[in-house]
Amino acid sequence: MASRQSLAPNVTSFVVPGPPVAQARPRIVTRAGHAGLADRKDVKDYKGYFKLCVAQNRPLTPYTGACKATVDIFVQKPASWPKKRIHAETKPDVDNFLKLVFDCMEGIVYSNDSRVVEVTARKHLSDTPRVEVVVEELAEDGQEGMVKRLENDRLCSGITVEASEAKGD
Repeated sequence: MASRQSLAPNVTSFVVPGPPVAQARPRIVTRAGHAGLADRKDVKDYKGYFKLCVAQNRPLTPYTGACKATVDIFVQKPASWPKKRIHAETKPDVDNFLKLVFDCMEGIVYSNDSRVVEVTARKHLSDTPRVEVVVEELAEDGQEGMVKRLENDRLCSGITVEASEAKGD
């Protein structure tokens, strides 16, 4: 399943092992005479798997401030490609992977994907396909936003601390 790295309290980091799947255009379906949109089965299955990995590495409470995200997508290198080739100039596009990644983290890592204001995304060739994600909540007023989250996380985990201790005084 997903592995977690221990980082600062306002940073969530995880790895989703396995070949990444990009968000595809939804298909139009009709049910009981009503038209609607539906994901392809492979996309729907991968979203469920991705959300499970995210949930295992979630912050105690979703971030409510501005966030920056770093997403590294490792796709399987085709056996026919020369070893010297290092860039993953293949379909699907990076932005289609990002759509799925951000949608799956919504409500778990952050309250809404509109909170993501800065993105670094890279697509790599690898013999070990996976997606690595780091999301950091940015402090709006110096360190106040981070301190507020730290205090809130400690309250949710049952740990009580003095406000001055949380601020590092």
